Amino acid sequence: MGSSKTIQVTITNTGSTNVLLKQENLSGDMYTASGITPPISIAPGAHVVMSITFQPTKAGPASGNVLLTGGFVSVAMASYSLSGTGVAAKAPLQASPGSVQFGNVTVGTKISQSVQLKNPGTGSATISSVSVSGGGFSTSGLTLPVTLAAGGTKNLTLTFAPTAIGAGSGTITLKSSSGAPELTLNVSGTGLTGTRTISAWPASLNFGNAAIGSSEKLAVTLKNNGNSNLTISGVSVTGLGVSSISTGLSGSTIAPGQTATLNVTFAPKSVWLTAKMSGSVKISSNATNSPTVITLNGTAVSATGHSTGAAHSVLLSWSPSSSSGVVGYNVYRASPGTAYILVYSAMNGLNCTDGTVQSGQTYTYVVTAVNSAGEESAESGSATAVVP
Repeated sequence: MGSSKTIQVTITNTGSTNVLLKQENLSGDMYTASGITPPISIAPGAHVVMSITFQPTKAGPASGNVLLTGGFVSVAMASYSLSGTGVAAKAPLQASPGSVQFGNVTVGTKISQSVQLKNPGTGSATISSVSVSGGGFSTSGLTLPVTLAAGGTKNLTLTFAPTAIGAGSGTITLKSSSGAPELTLNVSGTGLTGTRTISAWPASLNFGNAAIGSSEKLAVTLKNNGNSNLTISGVSVTGLGVSSISTGLSGSTIAPGQTATLNVTFAPKSVWLTAKMSGSVKISSNATNSPTVITLNGTAVSATGHSTGAAHSVLLSWSPSSSSGVVGYNVYRASPGTAYILVYSAMNGLNCTDGTVQSGQTYTYVVTAVNSAGEESAESGSATAVVP
């Protein structure tokens, strides 16, 4: 159904005089005849060719007849019985999903999606070629020609790798072994400018007091805020000659929106070191805002609990925040007549020690909760410490 088949017949005058074909009578509503237009005269030994076409409009057997009459008394000169069977058309290939929208993709990167092809017909279907239109689109996964049995499936991988900024669209056309299109898929996507920016939280680390021979470890969360992969090329520490970094970040890649953790350890080794020390960690990457610098502060304390440069410290503790998404806390300190300054950032834990206080001073402390984006809550209630 929906197609046609034509058979040609040759009618020859085998007599010795001209034959006159006066009329053509055709029965059967799915048949047509062409090639001759009566009345027509056929000389002795000559012939004409008539074409009969069967074009079914419904399934099932169909019969018909062609009768050619001629002569002076209109006798039957030639007669053909016609027969054929209409069958339901084989459905073309089906695809799931029927179209693919890749969305926003950064120029210089690519994204792929698998499409399942299915042959819903009762016979096999052969895919002999796949053609692609539209910039940045491509296919893989099929070794052509490929034949799908009735009900069979195959997977086709579609890829969008934009080379220009802006929206684009195209088509994927699969053709059969006869050259007829079996399936057309519409594809679309938008190329975006690549961005790479990195953020670090907290931006400074205050280790407080660390006893000689022990160590204090704090963590920094790095986040790729851009839309392209970000590569860490190096991590180094300067100053605070007793700090170390524990990470496998150098040479690693952070995907867009993803985070990585950098651990920094303060481990004073000698009582002869200066009590109050500072330094920084530099993180180099292919981000537009590289390098990222984390400032470090810490105080070396003797194993007996006395600082090498200060005799007092303030131990602070607080209750956990009831808000969701909290990943750490910032501790701020103020003395009379001064503004609050950040003295400690805690990724985990609910206490810290401020070993930078001075004898005879009064200090006020507040705490804020921080989420993974570095956003802080309102300040907690304050607490006051009087140092003897």
